[in-house]
Amino acid sequence: MVSWGRAWRKALAWFGWTLVWGFVGFALIGLGFFVAIGSLYNSRILGNIEFYATGDLFIGLVLMLIGLIISVLAAVASFFKINSEINSEDKS
Repeated sequence: MVSWGRAWRKALAWFGWTLVWGFVGFALIGLGFFVAIGSLYNSRILGNIEFYATGDLFIGLVLMLIGLIISVLAAVASFFKINSEINSEDKS
């Protein structure tokens, strides 16, 4: 049986890893946002959306999607990793 102290330590470890990966994911989301907004701003200055502007917009949206996927999947993966560590330690 898992003690409350060990359960709290593992919960704090999960929370810490979720914060780390959340910062990485949201940094990518922010970078993608600025790339996308920059391409729209440049296309407004030039008067039309040219190929490079739509390419930058697409890259920005892809970066935002990758950042979202990293932040969500990493939180779930860290939960499973810490849960398996608790289960393997409990059986030993």
